[in-house]
Amino acid sequence: MYSYEDRIRAVKFYINCGYNAAYTVSKLGYPDASNLKHWYREYSESNDLHQGRKKVSKYSDKEKRDAVDYYFSHERNALKTVKALGYPSRPLLIQWVKELYPEEGERRCKSFKTPVRCAQEEKIQAVMESCKGNLKITQIADIYGVTPSAI
Repeated sequence: MYSYEDRIRAVKFYINCGYNAAYTVSKLGYPDASNLKHWYREYSESNDLHQGRKKVSKYSDKEKRDAVDYYFSHERNALKTVKALGYPSRPLLIQWVKELYPEEGERRCKSFKTPVRCAQEEKIQAVMESCKGNLKITQIADIYGVTPSAI
C-alpha cells in the first residue's frame, strides 16, 4: 500500500512528465504503470485521491461468531472448523479467535503458524504429569493446547 502523499506525488509527476507512465515509474521506483493509470483516472475524475481504504470483511459478524463458536465447541481445532464450515482460512479463524477472545486466542489457539506460549510453570507441570504416567501424552497436550511432540 502506498500512502496518500506517495500516490499524489506519483500522479502529479505523471502529469508533469507528459503522461509518460514508464518514465514516471522508472524515476520514482513505484508503482507499476497500471496502478499509476488507475490513480490518474481517479484523480482526473474527482481532482483528488481517496485518503485510504476501509477494509471490509466479506464475512458478517454472525458468520465470524458462528465460526469461532464452532471452533471452541469442536476441540479448538482450526482445520476441522474450516473443513466443516467451508470458511474461513485457518489464519483468519485464529485472528477472529484472538479478536473475540483475546485471553483464549493468545494461549490456546492450535495453529502451526501461531506458536502457543506457555508459562515456565505450565511447562514444568506438563512434564511432571507425563512422568507420572496417569495421562497419555495426547491428553496432556490437549490440556495445554499444544501438540504431543511439544510435550
